[in-house]
Amino acid sequence: MRKFIEIVKEQTEEQIENGEPQEMIRVEIGDETGPEILNRIAALRAGAGWTVEDSTARLHVCHHDDTPPAPCELIPEDEIT
Repeated sequence: MRKFIEIVKEQTEEQIENGEPQEMIRVEIGDETGPEILNRIAALRAGAGWTVEDSTARLHVCHHDDTPPAPCELIPEDEIT
């Protein structure tokens, strides 16, 4: 099992129409707890100059390397505990 923080910045209509790729931050994390993950999300957002209003964050728990492989879990920021 691998865990990632994923933060996706919302696009404007103009960016979508121009075919600009969506900006995303994806960072692998270790055994961080819920509060540590939330603090890391806040730090990553601040570093990118993004806000809660213009980006969406989630915890991606990847089970593709498990035996047997299983689907990923996507946990929204407001459900991280």
